[in-house]
Amino acid sequence: MPGKTLAKELFSGGLGGSVVAWLPGVSPSVAAITARLGAPSCPEEFLVFIAGVNTANALFSLVALYVIDKSRSGAAAAIQELMTLDQSISAQMIIIVVIVAAASYLACIGAARLAGRAISRLNYRLLCLAVLVFLVGMTYAFTGLFGRFIFFLSTVVGLIAPVAGIHRTHAMGVLMLPLILKYI
Repeated sequence: MPGKTLAKELFSGGLGGSVVAWLPGVSPSVAAITARLGAPSCPEEFLVFIAGVNTANALFSLVALYVIDKSRSGAAAAIQELMTLDQSISAQMIIIVVIVAAASYLACIGAARLAGRAISRLNYRLLCLAVLVFLVGMTYAFTGLFGRFIFFLSTVVGLIAPVAGIHRTHAMGVLMLPLILKYI
């Protein structure tokens, strides 16, 4: 990928991730879908873009937690429950996010070919079936028959969007307005 394209995708992904980190109920995937509307769909560019969105979202979720003392992600909520952030701890966490982002980039580059070969050999249908059996079993083990009923209902609700031809990310819009109104 040319350096100019790489920089553009990282910058726009970082910008999108930094914006959604401040808004409650808006996930990084919403930023990715919104920002990529009308853009040509090149898989490599999308992967760079989504990496920028997720990294910036993790970073700015910590900043938002420190500045406005409100969590904007599940990780930030867990941090808020465990400790009170001061300037020193916030700076340390931001440095850790930057180091982990760089390390994960290097690990991703190193493991991409191996993962690509391994995934292409998997029987996708069998993998999906195994995951489904595992989820049904775990649901029954933890919640019993009533949990299985709820699992079935939530599966049916989850299938409404693709059957209707709607992306699941777009269907998340029904949650945004109530969450934004509650948490702002």
